[in-house]
Amino acid sequence: MGSQYNLRLLTVLSVCLCLALLPACTSKENHDAPSDVSPPAATGQAPEVVAGWTAGIVSRSSGLPQSRFSLLSNVRAAGHAGYDRIVFEFSEPGIPGLHLEYIDEPVRQCGSGKALYLPGDGWLEMKFTPARMHHQSMTTVADRDMYLRLPVVQRLVATCDFENRVVWVAAVAEPNRYRVLTLDDPPRVVVDIHH
Repeated sequence: MGSQYNLRLLTVLSVCLCLALLPACTSKENHDAPSDVSPPAATGQAPEVVAGWTAGIVSRSSGLPQSRFSLLSNVRAAGHAGYDRIVFEFSEPGIPGLHLEYIDEPVRQCGSGKALYLPGDGWLEMKFTPARMHHQSMTTVADRDMYLRLPVVQRLVATCDFENRVVWVAAVAEPNRYRVLTLDDPPRVVVDIHH
């Protein structure tokens, strides 16, 4: 009788354990979904795809008047399965206009014209207008020159913060295809560069 009770208890516990682990075992991570956003159920919003995978020029205006600007508050980058991701986070009034394209070297600082000799075989320039990354003479982005050890992105450097224009350049191993997404709450521009 005791062994039958133990066997039933073990069976019930095994079934409970299997049911508890079932979602983790059967879920398939979607590496194409932006990892920088809460699940759609939590935010109620999906990311807007500004441009699918391309190696060409991506451009979009913001609709903001030049008298208003978005303040860049954070820049971060990380590697994911199949792509490296760069995230530009802005404060209100929202996402500025953007213009992305691969450029030739030398990459230059906008104020001084000083040449920056960056690593890699591709340089993705990302311009945001109207935007700033300073407020009352204080920078809002502490690290403006990041040396990265990602599969594609090797260095991420700010080259301009002048006259409501912010420019960053991603030095990449190869000028691979990239895509651009925008997200809200907080406003973000996400740039994925394919491995």
